[in-house]
Amino acid sequence: MQVFSGALLCYNKRMKDDKYSPDYESFRELHAVVLNIFKTFQKICDENNLRYFAISGTTLGAALWKGIIPWDDDMDIAMPAQDFLKFKKLCKKHGAIPKGFSFTEYNWFGGKFHDNRTMCTGIHYISKPDRYTGVFIDIVPLIGIPDDKDGQKAFVDELNNFRGAAIIADRFDNIDTPYSKAQLDEWAKKFLTKYPFEKSTYVMDFSDSRYILKASGFQNPVLMPFEDTTIPVSSNYEEDLKIQYQNYSKYPPKNQRINQNQLLFTIDMKHSSAYYAKEYKKLQPWVAKCLDQWQSCAGVYYDCYTKELDKAKNMVSGQTYMNALNAVYNSKSYKLGHLLLHPIKHLFKKK
Repeated sequence: MQVFSGALLCYNKRMKDDKYSPDYESFRELHAVVLNIFKTFQKICDENNLRYFAISGTTLGAALWKGIIPWDDDMDIAMPAQDFLKFKKLCKKHGAIPKGFSFTEYNWFGGKFHDNRTMCTGIHYISKPDRYTGVFIDIVPLIGIPDDKDGQKAFVDELNNFRGAAIIADRFDNIDTPYSKAQLDEWAKKFLTKYPFEKSTYVMDFSDSRYILKASGFQNPVLMPFEDTTIPVSSNYEEDLKIQYQNYSKYPPKNQRINQNQLLFTIDMKHSSAYYAKEYKKLQPWVAKCLDQWQSCAGVYYDCYTKELDKAKNMVSGQTYMNALNAVYNSKSYKLGHLLLHPIKHLFKKK
């Protein structure tokens, strides 16, 4: 079996100061698969009059590289909530999407449109073969929010409460949540439909409540070159990128040009996720090695994740869980691990 050289198993070359050496050749191979997934998604949306936009790292890639960030492993796409719901429904219809592709919803916050002929699974699910998926692009709903500051704060507080409850329900099998799946479904629907995209002044990525963006940019998008195609982006993309990445146009130093997920995913473009699931028993040594690599190469993050799990066992509400999770995120030990594993969020911050 040939595992993609950027995968968890093989991504263990260390540079000085605990930095990891990216294999750009392997990323180019991965990018070709990701771009094909995007073009397939693009064709489906165009044929069904569904709107979509680059967001976050994909907007950054379009602005600086006219394509995928050289060390990134996926694409980030946003859709107005109503278009997202239509796309999700469309993917369930037999024959509506090309063979070999599928859509998997996650955490009520979005989903992954992936190539079933490949394998790309996060460490959180490496011991759960029924959760294996292929190489993907992330698709998230773009939701409208209140115009006034007080309304926005109340909205975000409730959204974080929902996020906490949903993460517990999705991630931790051994924890009883205060809400049923049906209740979470209704709660999600409320967020997705309360403030229509067309009538909103401000919007946010449903999966990330940190950034409030002007809706007008997405309501009047522009096309930007992206690899050998184009992609719609917010016409306010420069302002959006400054909100998310501060001095976004400044290239990071070479030793920081590393992928945020390089230790979190196992990627194989030669075998399908179904193959891995079918051969799971035979792959137990491989799974053990994955977990061992995870602990040895990302010990700090692993320790914090374990603490998160322990704290969550005693949580009775989503907001309490989010508070505990934020405490982990703000801990000194977590920040050290986070800087190592998720540098893209810190590259452009002013000193």
